[in-house]
Amino acid sequence: MLLAWPDVIVFALGPIGVLLLVSGLRTTRERLWLSAIVAWTVLWLFQPAGVATQIIRGGGIMVTGAFVAAVLWRPERLGRNVAIAVAMGLVGTLWWTWILGVTWERIEFALTRATWATYQTMARSMAAFDGPGAAEDAAAGIALMVRLFPGLAVLAAGTGLLVAWAVYQRVALRPVGGPAAPFINFRGSDHLLWGLVVPLAILISPARDTLDLVAVNALLVFGVIYVIRGAAILTWFMRSKSRLGSLGLGLLAIAALFVLPIAGSGLLLLGIVDTWIDIRRRPMPPPSTRGELP
Repeated sequence: MLLAWPDVIVFALGPIGVLLLVSGLRTTRERLWLSAIVAWTVLWLFQPAGVATQIIRGGGIMVTGAFVAAVLWRPERLGRNVAIAVAMGLVGTLWWTWILGVTWERIEFALTRATWATYQTMARSMAAFDGPGAAEDAAAGIALMVRLFPGLAVLAAGTGLLVAWAVYQRVALRPVGGPAAPFINFRGSDHLLWGLVVPLAILISPARDTLDLVAVNALLVFGVIYVIRGAAILTWFMRSKSRLGSLGLGLLAIAALFVLPIAGSGLLLLGIVDTWIDIRRRPMPPPSTRGELP
């Protein structure tokens, strides 16, 4: 697989284990969690590793170290700590791959071969993957996923750190810092909008031939961030201005899966527009009283 869960989970388990050590093992629960993480890590490290797995392993170690250092410095700034850790992990990974002479062409070839092997295994066991034109569709999908591998890895790292922080806050008796802010408060810096503007400018400029890969993956990462911002705004509106409860929000999320491209585009636009009008600080109009008796 392009991003198999045994590899991606390092972005969550690594920070949990190190943070538990830093805050001190005071309970049996903390010791059991650390023992399980150490056992999993040993088994994981001794598994055969291709180029992609080696990159994830190296990046996971760098991201974990940077995140723990940032948290110990300013534990109250979780969002910024996640961004710093992911950025430092990305820069560190690019640096050591450059030092070792690992080119993008080599990474692309290894990812394509591994993902294509997974597809062939699925095709032999499931008829849906072996119909007319299935191979051509699969080849196009695999090429797209491989091209987006850097962006997907960055998103996996950020998600893993957020999951790690939530789990650590529940497991540790005396955790460093406090729980993350509610999802409906997610905002991010308004300057992140440049993460969409600059890549779009690159894609329509003569520099596209040389910076196309960077621009596409930057659009993926910052686009997802603005989709999440839009989802936070929608959740805030549903909880504070409507009568939908948790069940209603859950059903709405499930329904959105069936129109994912439309829902995603709408949330992206909502997140971008919020940069200027700050929807969650604007007073809502009072409910209509038309037709009510005085």
